[in-house]
Amino acid sequence: MANLLSSFRLLLSFTFPFITFDYPLLSLVLFCLLAVTDFLDGYLARKGKRSELGKILDPLADKFLTFFSLFSLSYYSRISFPPHLFYFF
Repeated sequence: MANLLSSFRLLLSFTFPFITFDYPLLSLVLFCLLAVTDFLDGYLARKGKRSELGKILDPLADKFLTFFSLFSLSYYSRISFPPHLFYFF
């Protein structure tokens, strides 16, 4: 069940940038839904239902959700980032 929630979160993360500009309220609801699935996934994993796939899939889904939500918000100028945050050298 935890892997299914992580997969669900990973797949829906990709839709986030496409709905942010046209439907900001829907994107907020989607983000909250995905945050709840992250909580449920962590709860189920702590209950002892861990798997090797879940150890990889859960952090990956978290990173994709964070990336796509920040990307879409910054792309549509809802938030702005200072340029020096993107310099790695």
